[in-house]
Parts: sequence; C-alpha cells; structure tokens
Amino acid sequence: MTMADQIVVLNDGRVEQIGSPLELYDHPANLFVATFIGSPSMNIIDGVVARHDGAPAVRTRDGTLLPVSPGFSAAEGKQVRYGFRPEHLSISASGKGIAASVDVVEPTGSETQVHLTIAGVPAVAVFRERISAGPGDTLYVEPDTAKLNLFDAETGRALER
Repeated sequence: MTMADQIVVLNDGRVEQIGSPLELYDHPANLFVATFIGSPSMNIIDGVVARHDGAPAVRTRDGTLLPVSPGFSAAEGKQVRYGFRPEHLSISASGKGIAASVDVVEPTGSETQVHLTIAGVPAVAVFRERISAGPGDTLYVEPDTAKLNLFDAETGRALER
C-alpha cells in the first residue's frame, strides 16, 4: 500500500476493486477487499438491521446492539455484516457502550493491540493510549460510526453508509 498510486485487488482472476490505497482501505467495495487490505484485518460481526430507541442499529445473534450512523437506511431485518477497522474503536469515556471481553493485550510501544470478544466474535482493537485492562476484564467500546463499513450478508457488497 505504501508504494502504489493505484491498486487492483484481484480475486480468482476477477477484479474486485481499483483505487488508491486509502480509498480501498476506507471504502472497500465488498467484503473481500475489506478483509484483504489492512493489518490487522477489518473486524466483521454478523447481524440484522434493527431499530433501537427509534434509531437504526445492527442486532447480533446474541442480542448485542451495534450502532450505525443516523443516516443509514436499510430494511429492518436485513442480514448484514458489520465491519470496523481496529483503530476505529475507542474505549467509552462514559463506561457505556458495547461490552467487550479482553482476551490478550499486546503493548507494541506506540500502540496497544487488544484482542477482544464482542458479541461472541473475536475482534482486534488498536489503541494509541496506554490501557490497564488485562485478560478477563471487560472494556466498554464504541466504534466510530462515521467510519463503519456495512456489507450485504448475501452478496458481500458494501452498503451505503
């Protein structure tokens, strides 16, 4: 990604997306591109479009409600795949948010990678600040809804934000 002006992402000889490295990273056309570009990879959690307190959300299999941007409009009950980059997750300052169980904490110097379980699904978060959590602890996290990627569960294609 650091040496290219344009990238062509191929899957079994088929062009999935062409664009600048950051365009592919920030706005992947589909689930294949989303999980292919970036390290650690984009986190993906399955769910259905729901409403919570009148606002759109994604409900996971275990009932966890994941926030989406207020302008998101998809039919209630639509199966989706909820995608967020590890660096687009923050620790909730209010102590509210999505409960995430800490599995592993990896300080790397300038960043800390935290392996979590959210709604029964493994996920990775990257924090720039130091954190004091350890395995077995619960963190309350919030995804940056302006940077979410939602995908049609059937086709894998990106949905409008």
